[in-house]
Amino acid sequence: MFKLLRSLLINWELHLQLINDTEDCSNLRQKEKRKSHSRTEIINFIASQRKSLNYLEIGVRSPEDNFNQIQVGSKTSVDPGHEYVPNPVTHQMTSDEFFNFWKETKMHVFDLIFIDGLHLAEQVARDIESALAMSSSDGVICLHDCNPPNEYFAREKYRANNPAKGSWNGTTYKAVWKYAFEGEFQLKIVDCDWGVGVIDKSKPKSPEQNQNPYFEWDRFQKIRTDAGFLVSFSEFQEWIQLKHKVER
Repeated sequence: MFKLLRSLLINWELHLQLINDTEDCSNLRQKEKRKSHSRTEIINFIASQRKSLNYLEIGVRSPEDNFNQIQVGSKTSVDPGHEYVPNPVTHQMTSDEFFNFWKETKMHVFDLIFIDGLHLAEQVARDIESALAMSSSDGVICLHDCNPPNEYFAREKYRANNPAKGSWNGTTYKAVWKYAFEGEFQLKIVDCDWGVGVIDKSKPKSPEQNQNPYFEWDRFQKIRTDAGFLVSFSEFQEWIQLKHKVER
């Protein structure tokens, strides 16, 4: 009898914790949606400042979400079509397949690339590496979902049956923050729209020691506040307009 009561008590405590976590996630989701500016505004601002000619978007889903709103003359889109059946993109394939296609066909380089594909660190790391190869010497690479509000949003598997519901940033943040330290070009993360990462190839830097090599969540919480990568939209605007600023 005692064991049964103890089991019931534990289950009840877990149930209450789940309710609290679900409410916290709902509040965090609403807070994120209230933030001004979006990935589309960020990309268009970069395009206006750099006179970008060729734009590539990896992970499109519905073009109405972002792609169709980008104000650049030549646009290329890549998506395998797993999440949006019509999939009206120029290249119906994965990002890895497109990179191989780009190499084989000796396709032109891109001035501006937006990565919003599979939200897993290993894939995002490959996408960053591929984008660096496919971009012009002063190109800019943007990434979505770089600043998850809590661990539920940063889960590895999508699974809608959790306190964050259908909101999923995945483990994108691991690849992005790893590059922020170890990469050869400066990176900033604009604090809006779930965190929009921006790598600027016109701003070289010296690689640094990764302050969180094991990607511990509590350590990440502190780093993203103190490391100087997370910026406001106005701070991003000022930074992106600085040309060839070397950071040591």
